[in-house]
Amino acid sequence: MKKFILRSLLLCALGVSLCACGEKKEAALSGDEEVPTVSQAGEDINLYTAIVAKEYVTLPDYSDKTYDVTFTVVNEDRIEESIKADIERMVDYYGLAEYKPIEGKDTIENGDIVNIDYCGKKDGVAFDGGTAKGYHLDIGSGTFIQGFEDGLVGKKVGEVVELPLKFPDEYYSPDLAGADVIFTVSVNSIDEKQETVIDDAFVKQYGPMLFSEDVTDVESLNKYYKKSMEDACENRNKGLPGSSIFDGIYGESTVNSIPSEITDQCEKESMEYYQHMADSYGMKSIEELVVNYGYDSLDQFKTENRANVEEDAKRRLVYVAIAQKEGIDVKEVDINKFTEKVYKDYGYEKPEDMRDIYDPQTLWIYTLEDKVNEFLGENVKYNRIEEGLLEDVVDSPGESE
Repeated sequence: MKKFILRSLLLCALGVSLCACGEKKEAALSGDEEVPTVSQAGEDINLYTAIVAKEYVTLPDYSDKTYDVTFTVVNEDRIEESIKADIERMVDYYGLAEYKPIEGKDTIENGDIVNIDYCGKKDGVAFDGGTAKGYHLDIGSGTFIQGFEDGLVGKKVGEVVELPLKFPDEYYSPDLAGADVIFTVSVNSIDEKQETVIDDAFVKQYGPMLFSEDVTDVESLNKYYKKSMEDACENRNKGLPGSSIFDGIYGESTVNSIPSEITDQCEKESMEYYQHMADSYGMKSIEELVVNYGYDSLDQFKTENRANVEEDAKRRLVYVAIAQKEGIDVKEVDINKFTEKVYKDYGYEKPEDMRDIYDPQTLWIYTLEDKVNEFLGENVKYNRIEEGLLEDVVDSPGESE
């Protein structure tokens, strides 16, 4: 799983083809004309412009093709459903749920919700975090250490139970890891969780805490969710239709070989990304990082990562082939416009900061990809397909911590 996460992070690092607007360009959609001269990245020779891409790539004839492009849209019918699901999750997390004792039920079974008071002691002394009153515990959830929940099954409301237990050897607290303890548990009731009523009173009380200080009634809660969904759709649709059209063209292109200069550049960028990641974690090297993610060595990581690097190099090569075919150029003014548009997405305070830190070759190819996507979106035919937003748009408690 850790390897998968690290590889996913790499794909994010390599696949940064942000899409955007820019100056409109007249459609060329031409055949094999003379390859245009493309500008240099700063004073250094641009490795991409030194390549005649059509010697490596055979592009499909996309001038008269139609590609399917899926846009994510707000599904109005899901707003109420999303609000209800998110609030139920949040009231559980923050302990805001309301419960009611089940009449006539006095014996605990697996799956019950029990209200308990408990106190845990080690060597006769109560330990930190081991005491609570009025706690609601789902029997069978595995919330407590092994033996705690099973020890309550069959017990009755009003009973006081002593549970001699042992903490796991790998428990996070060294004071309790492997320790023998005794929990004294009082069973107060067997309860049923009440469905949360999402009305103005509830939202007025909890809306500012759970969502935003402006969320104070049901109407403002609905607006908050609709805006969150619209923002999520806008984020999902960035670069469309151009980036989706490019994916179609890329899938139909034949890449005969990849110039080593592009592959080397992609690998250099990926290693710089992981060095930055290692630094942010306070690690001494990339090798320490990848070993922590389950790789035996840096060499093993590089070997397994090679396919990702080559895939990104192929995509860049196809972008360059389209740009050279259509006469799409990148000048310093284009790079400035691109960084002014995306610097916040990259976590910078100013576009100048992004330009100072990024390799000129990297900024050049990102800008080229952006311009190609824009060109394709304006000049290649496509079918617009709309798909309702499915995923949650409001972070679950703890997700952004």
